[in-house]
Amino acid sequence: MTRRLPETYLAEVFGFPSDVRDDDVELFRSLCLCPFRPMRPDASRDLSLPHREVPFDQQFARCTKNSVIHPLGVCSVYAGTQPAITCPVRFGEGETMLNATKEWVASVLQTPAELMMAIPEIRLVPGAADISRPEVSDSGSEVEVISGSKDASAGNIDYVLASVYTDQVGSNIMADYYLGHYAALEVQAVYISGNVSNPFSEFMGGQRWDGSNPPRPDWLSSSRKRLVPQLAWKGSILHAWNIPVAVCVQLAFWKTMPYLSAVTDVAETFPDMAWVIVDLERRGRTYQLIHVNTLSSQFETALTAATKAPAGSGYLVEQAIIGKAILLLTGSKPRRPKPSKVKRR
Repeated sequence: MTRRLPETYLAEVFGFPSDVRDDDVELFRSLCLCPFRPMRPDASRDLSLPHREVPFDQQFARCTKNSVIHPLGVCSVYAGTQPAITCPVRFGEGETMLNATKEWVASVLQTPAELMMAIPEIRLVPGAADISRPEVSDSGSEVEVISGSKDASAGNIDYVLASVYTDQVGSNIMADYYLGHYAALEVQAVYISGNVSNPFSEFMGGQRWDGSNPPRPDWLSSSRKRLVPQLAWKGSILHAWNIPVAVCVQLAFWKTMPYLSAVTDVAETFPDMAWVIVDLERRGRTYQLIHVNTLSSQFETALTAATKAPAGSGYLVEQAIIGKAILLLTGSKPRRPKPSKVKRR
């Protein structure tokens, strides 16, 4: 059987489609940079500001996925023919996600979107009263910590969209500022099943991969082991504080959760919760993040839908119990009746 190449599974490597091998892109990859972490306003996602004018490592920060020194620069893997985003930083391309979220927040908080600023990684500690010193997160950015016991932390809020006001422009004194309305935004990429390190290593010129255990998106683990616990823990705290919560997911991921789409509404805007749905669209030598839709739901209804498994019939469980009981009582495997044959005329 013909071995499938890494490009068959890896959709984007260091921000560019795996079928793009242009010289400037290969140089960009060799520097392990992330095009979704620009360091200057003229840095262009498509590398239109050439390396010879401004070195790429002065335009963009390094990728830090899995390791700062040896990052695993896979942004997305293929689910069929469509890339599935596996790195949350990938959602940060341009202002697409943030602008779509601001539009919803502005509608529910009656605050102009242009007055909101996006503040990344705020640590959420229930019952805390004020802000303590910033700490450095695993991704290398500063995290504002809401004071309280670190053991009580519910984790980081990916983004807070907040209206922050001051009459003392340029002041760094906290007493000179006050916080208006704010909302929370969580970003959910998908987990990977299989091995992504080996095909990535071959793609980058390392050891040849034998094609075994290829990477693929794990939709079920992403929802049941990550998204749902986040809603139940962080979301419940924010909901108790009457803070609107938005969650950004890719369209393919959203389609695997029909129990959530059943409790969302296109026509009505609920103040509790929104689902900001985005996707990737191929344009030239890049995939670009596009906004597909924003759907809102009532938080409690969405949480119930996400945590309540469809019961169905208990017949198969009952049969399994009887079968195990027979094995324990007799030492023999249970004999199941053969399906009756229907005589045909």
